Amino acid sequence: VAAICLYGGHSGRYGFIAQVVNLCFLIYYVYDGASLLSRRRLGEELAAVTDLYRDVLNIFGYIPRVVQHWHKHRIWQIR
Repeated sequence: VAAICLYGGHSGRYGFIAQVVNLCFLIYYVYDGASLLSRRRLGEELAAVTDLYRDVLNIFGYIPRVVQHWHKHRIWQIR
């Protein structure tokens, strides 16, 4: 990532942001891969692939549920 940013003539800040995003992706990917290996066995490859994609897409459903919970229980509201 750093070499591509430098070769492309981008600023150091752009390269730093790209590396942070890459690090976050790799941490998530390794964590999710390890959890998939612990909950799936041989013969469950299709279910494991489905879990992998579902885990990534779950963030889009999780964020609205958290915000809804905050509103329901008046969390983060000034009285």
